Amino acid sequence: MNNEKFVNSRFFAVCEWLWRLVMLNFLTLVTSMGVITILAATTSCVKSFKAYQEGCEKNVFVTYWLNLKSCIVKSLLHSAIFVILGLVIAYGIWVYVLNLEAEDIEEGMVRFYTIGLSITFMFGLIVLISFLQYPLLFTYFKFGFFEQFKMGIFMGIKYILITLVGLASVAGSVAMFLYATPLWFFIGVSLPLFLIYAVSRNKYGYLSYNIYDIKDVDNLDYKRDEEEE
Repeated sequence: MNNEKFVNSRFFAVCEWLWRLVMLNFLTLVTSMGVITILAATTSCVKSFKAYQEGCEKNVFVTYWLNLKSCIVKSLLHSAIFVILGLVIAYGIWVYVLNLEAEDIEEGMVRFYTIGLSITFMFGLIVLISFLQYPLLFTYFKFGFFEQFKMGIFMGIKYILITLVGLASVAGSVAMFLYATPLWFFIGVSLPLFLIYAVSRNKYGYLSYNIYDIKDVDNLDYKRDEEEE
């Protein structure tokens, strides 16, 4: 009886989720080592959160593996494109900053490099916003290849709260890596992904069953809530 009470207790639930966070962090890091598998790895992590929230009782390794198997092929090309874009953007920012810091830079070129740096930074931000939406899009929807890119930007701009949480989570993950590296290897990736999933699951869960309501989802959510009351 005492064992049953413990298993059903809130403390046990917290411990169980903490264990899942740690193991999913490890699995996500390992499967991300291929670089172009990063989208498949993060998507599998988010899909695993969704599975457990819906009552899945399989162990973490099996759940993650099944999710990875279901999305790795269709995400590889997307990942490769994001990696290339990331490298190009990083190189562009590095070149502009290097030129702006040069001692012999001409006065007329300062404005040119500043504008170039600003445009590159904004483009990088758009790519990052789209990238943060991808695990959610792969988890809840089945868009075509080019439509996936478009929806990544659209959803990232439309649902700004989810985007802000995503950006804050990335910043937190980077800060954890820099100042608490050992902790990062335990929850530095899975915790940010869990936060993104937590703030988005109601919205995206609804949209996954009402795909044509994306543009008017706010009004439809309100009507649905009224009907439930």
